[in-house]
Amino acid sequence: MAAQASAPNLTLNSLLNVENKICLVTGGGTGIGKMITAGLVQNGAKVYIASRKRDVIDATAKEINDMGGRGVCIPLTANLETKAGCEALANEIKKCENVLHVLVNNSGITWGAPMTDFPEKGWDQLYAVNVKGIFYLTAFLLPLLEKAANGNFDPAKVINISSAGGVMAGDIEAGGLGQAGTGTPSYSSSKAAVNHLTRTMALTLSKKFIQVNCIAPGLFPSRMSSFALKQEGAAERFDASQPMKRIGATEDMAGLALFLSSKASAHITGQVFVLDGGQSVTASGRIMPKAAVVKKTKAAKKNTNSADAKRVSPYNMFIKTELASVKAEFPTLTHREAFKKAAVFNSKLIMPKAESVKKSGKKVVGQKRGISAYNRYMKEQLPIVKAEHLGLDHKAAFKMVATNWKLHKEQQLQAAAEE
Repeated sequence: MAAQASAPNLTLNSLLNVENKICLVTGGGTGIGKMITAGLVQNGAKVYIASRKRDVIDATAKEINDMGGRGVCIPLTANLETKAGCEALANEIKKCENVLHVLVNNSGITWGAPMTDFPEKGWDQLYAVNVKGIFYLTAFLLPLLEKAANGNFDPAKVINISSAGGVMAGDIEAGGLGQAGTGTPSYSSSKAAVNHLTRTMALTLSKKFIQVNCIAPGLFPSRMSSFALKQEGAAERFDASQPMKRIGATEDMAGLALFLSSKASAHITGQVFVLDGGQSVTASGRIMPKAAVVKKTKAAKKNTNSADAKRVSPYNMFIKTELASVKAEFPTLTHREAFKKAAVFNSKLIMPKAESVKKSGKKVVGQKRGISAYNRYMKEQLPIVKAEHLGLDHKAAFKMVATNWKLHKEQQLQAAAEE
């Protein structure tokens, strides 16, 4: 067991140093893997990137090496869908290196098919790459990781890449991240498996001074998110759904990867770092659907009959203006609590309860007709349901309240019968 120095070096050059570290990043040719590789190479690491597509990783290696960093990027061809493929890549690394300081298990796939017709082959292949590949590749590279470990103040590192979809059950298809039927249940569940695999591996490998942590990214520019990001109005829609008001960037991913690859994170293991701009801690965790955002274009402003323009209801306009007032009057409230208060105030202001008309059989001049119990219930509950379920559109919220009304009436009838 390594002993801590009496006067620890707390400089950035010491704590976040990855100079001359030997690293392997699977799926390093594009997207998140490329971001991590660029961060490591520019800070002096020797990084092997592995992917099935040789032309892609060759181009990526050249691009990163041409950036002028202190490290180097070396491409290797690999297919991690099978145990044999994982062993083959491990053997290639063993031919080149005696130690491996950092292993980034980034390779992952998704599969597009509707839930009612999802092939078993899709589940098998997805779990083979996303989950089994991580387990077997790490197992085959353990000898090199053990040699790289320098006690519990400078351990070897395994960084698994999962997804924010593995920690929340947002309706990603409805949010527009992919085409209809992109296999969200299979993909998200595989990433949840990666999160727990990280924890179990961390316990097992801590005895060998090997850390295992996980990064769960939200929306970042990548091959998997390319469909969504190409859609009209995508940037506005996604930015609006993020508490930090933007999607992930290279600096975000590289920064966290550098931290987890360095001595600065030596006392952290078995943790899942959600890197999503705060989206997973919002009320619904959902990306705002297309219809909920008004496109700020000249055409939308001129055409007041457009579908997007119609979405700005009096309710939404009231909430937008009242929310700021509620926050100013009640500064200790959270955003969600302030939203609920504004919604309740809205229902009382514009939908007051009408006085019931005496059932005398005669028309009362100047007195309005009473609102039925059903309508009153709907008007009171609809704003509250919308406030509690921000991802619902008006139609879905209406259905939810109508269902609640039926249950409410059944309970009333049952209570009356018991009396």
